[in-house]
Amino acid sequence: MFKNNLKVFIYYFLVLGITYGILTAFDTLYRSSTTQFNNLVMKVFFAIFYVLLFIICGKIVSIKEHPSKDFLNFLLVFIVGLGLFFLAYLGGGMDFSQDMNILMLPAQVFLSPFILLSTITGRRFDILFYIITSLLISVVIGLSTRRTRVKRRYKSKIKRR
Repeated sequence: MFKNNLKVFIYYFLVLGITYGILTAFDTLYRSSTTQFNNLVMKVFFAIFYVLLFIICGKIVSIKEHPSKDFLNFLLVFIVGLGLFFLAYLGGGMDFSQDMNILMLPAQVFLSPFILLSTITGRRFDILFYIITSLLISVVIGLSTRRTRVKRRYKSKIKRR
């Protein structure tokens, strides 16, 4: 289970890079046009985009583990994010309108996909949003892993015939 959690943790850094690229691109676009995140098409696009990213994450996870552990593959990312969230909260809260606090920076970088989704959905980023979104991501990864497991089992049955 630790190997799968480590794979998902490393893959999460790829998601962070993609999120940073998206935010940089939209920052550039926002300065030169009227593109905003409050467009319904943008909200739907990013929701589908992040679901697809974590479906792909579920496909890279090893299926050699016990099937009951499929939904625990996001546990390491969740624990690290929760730790950074509480560290930032103790260091001055997660209010992004205030001046930058050195304890908030790691949390803002690590939690940027969640912050982006909360911005797009119009919700304030808080611990409840993080927990619910993390549980949803864990379910998406687990379902993707289960689907991969079923597809491989089905292909092996076809080859045996």
